[in-house]
Amino acid sequence: MIRGSCLCGRVTFEIERAIGPFELCHCTRCRKVSGSAYLTWLGVRREDFRLIQGADLITTYERPVSEAPPAYRTSFCSRCGSQVPDPSNNEPWFEIPAGALDDDPLIRPDKHIYTDFKAAWEDITDDLPRMTKKEIQASRNASSKVIRFTNPAELARPPGYSNVVEILRGRIVYIAGQIAVNQEGQLVGKGDFEAQAHQAFGNVGIALRSVGCAPSDIVKMTVYVRNMEQIIPLYRKARDRFLGSTTPPSAPAITLVEVAKLFSDDFLIEVEAVAAAE
Repeated sequence: MIRGSCLCGRVTFEIERAIGPFELCHCTRCRKVSGSAYLTWLGVRREDFRLIQGADLITTYERPVSEAPPAYRTSFCSRCGSQVPDPSNNEPWFEIPAGALDDDPLIRPDKHIYTDFKAAWEDITDDLPRMTKKEIQASRNASSKVIRFTNPAELARPPGYSNVVEILRGRIVYIAGQIAVNQEGQLVGKGDFEAQAHQAFGNVGIALRSVGCAPSDIVKMTVYVRNMEQIIPLYRKARDRFLGSTTPPSAPAITLVEVAKLFSDDFLIEVEAVAAAE
């Protein structure tokens, strides 16, 4: 478990895992809430979050809508003022302030957002991707106009994927099975499932970008693995890191299949995908 708390320690919580994205937000509201150059937002799934104590101390402020809903909300400990997760958020995925974590979330920031609102005195010196308001909103809205993810109440809620994905319109993109090879066709991570999974999902990402798509545009993935009992935690870690690179994380329909062998004994995972986009 990954633990978190407020400054006085009266509000405590834990998450089973962080899936991302891990964004550094420079918007005016987040700068005012944090009192700093940006606020660190880390995506988690509701099923992985647990408030341990201090619910009675958490106060939530909701700023009036200025452009379009939803309203901007921030939650904090009424005793020490520390920002903490919003306990009333019932969405299947939501963001928590990474600064409140006491343990390493095991993932790292992946982008700066709303950089056109950054403080005049701040210089961004790292190599992380940077997205303006227009770019981040376009990224978040694009897939929602084409794809609808649902989980019927009569079906058990799946961990990390959707039971039903509906393509409302647009074009369909088929991505052939991707394995752990680099640009030169050389195997990456012989005998190392985690390295192979990272490469295979990365190759899916490259294929998606080549046609103007992102993980958020995926509607269906089929994943073939060997030795399933031994690799499930590593598979989920690689899957969540890949799908969590967008806001909110993608949750396509996924089928995980164990096979006796892929086309070569050295390969441990193969990932194929179907995407939909304008």
